[in-house]
Amino acid sequence: MNYLEVFQGDITPVILERPNVLANGSLIDGSWICKISALDSTGSVTVAVRTITEKATKNIKTKDGSYSDEECFLCYLLPSETETLTEDDENTNHKLIIEVSNVSITPVFNIEDHYILHVKKQGI
Repeated sequence: MNYLEVFQGDITPVILERPNVLANGSLIDGSWICKISALDSTGSVTVAVRTITEKATKNIKTKDGSYSDEECFLCYLLPSETETLTEDDENTNHKLIIEVSNVSITPVFNIEDHYILHVKKQGI
């Protein structure tokens, strides 16, 4: 599981998500849905599920091992979302969850990526 850190009220690191069933060079059309959320250490939802619509093209390693400019979802928590998160101590962390799905293809595609999100207190 990947590990991310964020200060309360800051944007989280950007994660690029691309459905791994798309052919190289294929665009992400409107049938693909990407959602992001966060849970606290007890499993309670602390950041409500939000649909990601922002996309960018990035030169990434593809399924065949080559590199290609591919369209990806830009996934991150906004400052207004991270400011509501409670500070973690050394024994607690939040989980950032990203889900990509497409119910219009057969078989239906649905995958989740989970990240450990350590929230630090914003200090001045």
